[in-house]
Amino acid sequence: MRKPNLTPSPVLKSIYSQVMAVAWLLLNTLPVSAQTGTAYTSTGWLVGATVPPILVTNTPGQVLIRGGVQTLRVQSTNPRLAGLRRIFLDGAYHPDGSGILYGSAYQESGTWDLTDPANPKFTLTSGLWELLYRGTISADGSLNLRFVGRSTGGSIDGQRLEEELTRAPGDPLDPAIPWKASGTLRLPPASSVQVLDNFNDNKSSAWTPYFDATLTEANGRLTVRDYWPGVVTRDLLATVGAGYLSRAATAKEGQTLEYRVDLVGMNEGASAANVELVGDASAYVLLKGRDFIHVCKPSWITGFQHAHLIQERFTTPNSNVVISLSLTRVSPNLIVTARILDKSNHDAVLYERAVVDTPMVDRSLTSAEILAASGMHLAAGQDIERQPSYSVGSVGLHVWQYNSDGKQPAAEATVDHLELRIHDTPPISVARAVKLTWPTPVGGPYSVEGAPGIQGPWLPVSVFNPPGLTQTYIPNDALLQFFRLREAP
Repeated sequence: MRKPNLTPSPVLKSIYSQVMAVAWLLLNTLPVSAQTGTAYTSTGWLVGATVPPILVTNTPGQVLIRGGVQTLRVQSTNPRLAGLRRIFLDGAYHPDGSGILYGSAYQESGTWDLTDPANPKFTLTSGLWELLYRGTISADGSLNLRFVGRSTGGSIDGQRLEEELTRAPGDPLDPAIPWKASGTLRLPPASSVQVLDNFNDNKSSAWTPYFDATLTEANGRLTVRDYWPGVVTRDLLATVGAGYLSRAATAKEGQTLEYRVDLVGMNEGASAANVELVGDASAYVLLKGRDFIHVCKPSWITGFQHAHLIQERFTTPNSNVVISLSLTRVSPNLIVTARILDKSNHDAVLYERAVVDTPMVDRSLTSAEILAASGMHLAAGQDIERQPSYSVGSVGLHVWQYNSDGKQPAAEATVDHLELRIHDTPPISVARAVKLTWPTPVGGPYSVEGAPGIQGPWLPVSVFNPPGLTQTYIPNDALLQFFRLREAP
């Protein structure tokens, strides 16, 4: 009969030390895309008001602008930003001439022949910039606009820009007044998938077992098994079996590391299948239980105490689902997102919840709160004042059992296809087709659009912003069925 030992032994501490030593030696071995940018300046001259706008005066006396088109000849320090830009005007202005402008713009990439300055000739090269803008016009005619967008086609395909454009006071249609712009050209956002282990070699030698666990790799799957006769669960570590794989990655600013593993199934002795992401001084663990979801943050600085971050009743299938645990760096914070996906239904989101880990002492659940939420007696630790772990040194796959009487059978969890997805563009999530959630990027805001079909028409959706996340709710009976994110000016 094995008795529970809730105090980490020197051997256990040594094991974790060895894991972390190997992990940090491997740090940066996984390619993580860089978000580099190239500064540029551009100058544009008005070459015509191609389409005059529709002007309508509303009740407060504002003049609404709709559907006007102005064309600019753009020259730039970066050849990719030179071309012919058409700005579609929407907005409203007051009687004194001040107002707001917003809308879309399109710029064909190309070169200008100014041999005859009175008759400049444009030559199309390749690619089209699709832009959104928003800004103001002052009573003196000066402009201040912000553009964001990306390119399509040719050698510039998929690149992005962020641009501030100004124009000095004067007649808005004066072709002699230059439009001055400065901005940053960025590479296409990356979203890579790295298979950490598909278990097809039927060899578990890359995995290190812990807590008396037995690891068996067969038929292209990994099974984690452990047994706790006579042990009553009072702490998460008392009845857990685990295997660890040393693979290192670091989330850059605004970047998301998403770890996914397929849960093939659990036997009757298993209460949960877990994914653990081990950092430098703490870890993040997602427990997918039979009728609960639990997220905690163990730290070896506090003697392996667990700060319990999420505990709620929620039933998801115990087979053919994907367990997903994501870390999004928004310095000085880290957004930890737990998701359960329906593998049989194109990875539809069955469950999702995010929590923000800050450098301060964050709120964690007490033992009484866990008992009230789940009926489980579990020891609860406290969070510590420390920078979140932006790096992952190793990945753990666990089987966990809540053993209330010490008489439960052995527990097994079988998994397949462990992968790491690195997102530079925030991954949008759809929970039950009514709730959208995505990390707020550092590089700039995004807006959400919805459509009844993949071909559109795409319409803006209103957004509510809790700290660190952006989310909105869509009624169940809404016509909108497809969603996407676009960079917003």
